Amino acid sequence: MGDRSEEKIKLSKWDSAEYLKTDEKLALYLEAWFEEAGGDAAFIDKALGTIARAKGMTQLAKETGLGRSIVSNVPASQASGEF
Repeated sequence: MGDRSEEKIKLSKWDSAEYLKTDEKLALYLEAWFEEAGGDAAFIDKALGTIARAKGMTQLAKETGLGRSIVSNVPASQASGEF
């Protein structure tokens, strides 16, 4: 069928946090995760970690009134790289 050279496709890791730049997008993201979670706490935990990264830990701590040390505790599922 002809000479096909092998092309390498470069893939990069997807990070939803990079696309959550407005409060509206953050709210819609969290709403979608709650709808899909079906009561699975680990699933919701993952969404909250993504939102924390998107907002920045210091800003999130300021907006929630929680200490930065509390907000910056990475959920166990993210620390281990599991989903």
